Parts: sequence; C-alpha cells; structure tokens
Amino acid sequence: MQQLDEDIDRAAELNNDDFWKLYNHRRNRSCVAAGAEMNFDGTVIRDAKRIANSWGHYFETLYSPTSVSNYMDTQHKEAIDSEMQN
Repeated sequence: MQQLDEDIDRAAELNNDDFWKLYNHRRNRSCVAAGAEMNFDGTVIRDAKRIANSWGHYFETLYSPTSVSNYMDTQHKEAIDSEMQN
C-alpha cells in the first residue's frame, strides 16, 4: 500500500494520466473489498443476500428481550415488564 501511495505521488508530479490511472485503480480496489465479506459468529460470508440476512438476524437478536436471573433492581424490572405488557 505504501508503494502504491509513492507511485501515485510520483505520477502526480510527472504524468497526469498515470496519476488518474493509479488513483482509480486504488479507489476501485478498496471499494470492491469494503463489505465484500463479513464474519458472523465465526463464519465468513461473502454472498450479499446472506450478509443482509445475517445483519437482520443480528439486529433481531440484539433487540429481543432476554431473561436475567439475578436482576439487581427487581422493582424497576417489574415496572419495565408492566410497561412492555401494556
């Protein structure tokens, strides 16, 4: 990456066409790689549809109520549970 940065700097000083060619190559390469794969629960996923479904499952799990057996403030918990039922 450092070598590519140096090449881009050198091309900017010497040849405008080479500069834009190197610049676009770097930009396109980094954009394609960004988000092309995700790791969900130790599984690397590369398919866009499966990545979207995995994000959906992640947020569904994140916003699902959980049970905590040793809740410190039971009065507050009961108030929240009551509000959720209403």
